[in-house]
Amino acid sequence: MQTRYLHVLQSLTVFLVLEVGYLQAWREISKTCAAGCEAFGNCNQELGICECPFGRRGDACEEHTLGACRSSNSSKAMVFYGDDHPKSCECIQQLRSYAMSKDRPGGEYLLSVHKWSFKYCYEHKGKPAEEQYSDPPKANDPNVVWKKLEDRRLEIPFSIMNQPLPTDVSPMEECTNRCNERGSCVKGSCKCLQGYEGPACENLHHKGEGCFNKCSLRGVCTGGFCHCQKGYWGMDCSRSRAYEPDPNNIFEVSGHAYSRTSLKIYRYELPSYIAFFLSQNDWQFIYDRLYAAFESFFNSFSADNVTRTENPFEANLFYIPDFGYTFYRNAGDSFEYTRRAVHYVKMTYPQFWARNQGKDHFMWISGDVGACWLRDEVEVQNPIKIVHWGLQVDSSDYNRMPHYHWVVKHPVNKEYHCFKAEKDVVAPCWLANSAHQLSQSELVYQEALAGKERRYLLFFGGSIRRQQFEYSGGARQAFDEHVISKHHSEILIGGGTESYREATFCLSPYGDGWGSRIGSILQNACIPVIVQEFVHQPFDDVLDYEEFALRLRVEDIPQLLEILKSVSKDQIQSYREKMYAVHKGFHWEPEYGGEAYNYTLKSLKRKLMNMWSLHYFKH
Repeated sequence: MQTRYLHVLQSLTVFLVLEVGYLQAWREISKTCAAGCEAFGNCNQELGICECPFGRRGDACEEHTLGACRSSNSSKAMVFYGDDHPKSCECIQQLRSYAMSKDRPGGEYLLSVHKWSFKYCYEHKGKPAEEQYSDPPKANDPNVVWKKLEDRRLEIPFSIMNQPLPTDVSPMEECTNRCNERGSCVKGSCKCLQGYEGPACENLHHKGEGCFNKCSLRGVCTGGFCHCQKGYWGMDCSRSRAYEPDPNNIFEVSGHAYSRTSLKIYRYELPSYIAFFLSQNDWQFIYDRLYAAFESFFNSFSADNVTRTENPFEANLFYIPDFGYTFYRNAGDSFEYTRRAVHYVKMTYPQFWARNQGKDHFMWISGDVGACWLRDEVEVQNPIKIVHWGLQVDSSDYNRMPHYHWVVKHPVNKEYHCFKAEKDVVAPCWLANSAHQLSQSELVYQEALAGKERRYLLFFGGSIRRQQFEYSGGARQAFDEHVISKHHSEILIGGGTESYREATFCLSPYGDGWGSRIGSILQNACIPVIVQEFVHQPFDDVLDYEEFALRLRVEDIPQLLEILKSVSKDQIQSYREKMYAVHKGFHWEPEYGGEAYNYTLKSLKRKLMNMWSLHYFKH
């Protein structure tokens, strides 16, 4: 009887906490950090630890983990790690150790080695490792040995070059004030690290360029790191409050008082040695903007005062912002980096991870093949993945993929392999110049909805790759054989953005992973003809694709033109009306009308409901 009474009382309290809300009494806390922390870092008052710039660690950021990637031992010397000019060989060794664990040889470097400058390095004769700074030597300096990287093994092998490497980068001493150790000396002039400006890089960039959200106007951007004003912390200085449960509230203490109605997301603040927004070169934070959706999501979420919460105890989803793309790029192996970020969260925030064994956590994996690199480890597989390529294929269907795509030769999971529709999210890529594109789309849709005739029945703007059947699951090769080879005057092959506007239908196969074609098709009022077997499309869990697109199989391609001609004018009009209603969901910039962020939240909420409803049991 007493047990039943307690159960009823607990249930009543849960109802009051969740539906009324006034019983919640979270307590604000403010933990202190080590003395001297804020000289170089920020005090995270939630954990009581110092957030350090990239290349620094320690209780007060006093340790240099990438010391050889600085130009000197000056306290203001910044870490340079890009591939636009050669570094010391010790710097490359430190970067390699920084990125990879020794239990898994092979894989990618921390940074690109495709440019000539990062395949070569120099070593100062007679100097210990701690003095092997990346201050470019003079030409023919007899105290320097130039070396070349031979391959990509964990223990980096070098071979000595017969002659010095010619380079435009000069020794730092040849520039005014050594560019204040904040830039490179290029032919006698300073080229400043992002965030700095002036003839000698003596000034901070007044707009805070080079940091997320310009540090929320609460800090200064120093080499990509937000050095926050006192009392603020986080990747963009957006954190100022921390909480703990009220010890007198049993449901807060037990971790059951999180929201069951509205979406509430807490963002982890990962240290720079776990996650940092890396630049590909030495001077600007640039990368292929096609993959910038993860950055746009981060910025929109940071400003979302409705969905975001600084209180992890009331959150029902947890965001791991690992910025992995800037480490492994579009084609690199994402596993080691992802595992490291997830493990850090699990160890640092065990109470939130344990709530659902990480299944209520999510992270972006923006590479070409999404989560296909990940291994079948529960810790890595449990979180929700936001990807651009939703390949979901059971092991029994591998032989139906022409020549087997390389990602299924060593399956991550035999049940679904790369993507699980019940828990993962497919998001669109970032389309450039949304302001112009969306304004143009309005005009294009006005004409299309008014019934303006288009010159061609079908358009395809991609390559064929005749010998790479696995590249598109055989779709491109079948299209080449059964459609292009017939020399139909009703189809258009190749062209720019305007070409989409000349056809009623546009072919959309995949290509060794995801592509940007679906977004470009929709913004030009062209009806998508999707031939992507086993692949989920962006937001197909919250968008009714059957209302605005055709989904065909490779075996349908021989009859493709007949199928398209059978679509009535009324149906074409209906497709266009539905496309117009959703096309902004494939744009990320909300200031210009993009709605991709909102659709991502909607999809995440759907996955959360799936988890609560036990629609899937395993990772």
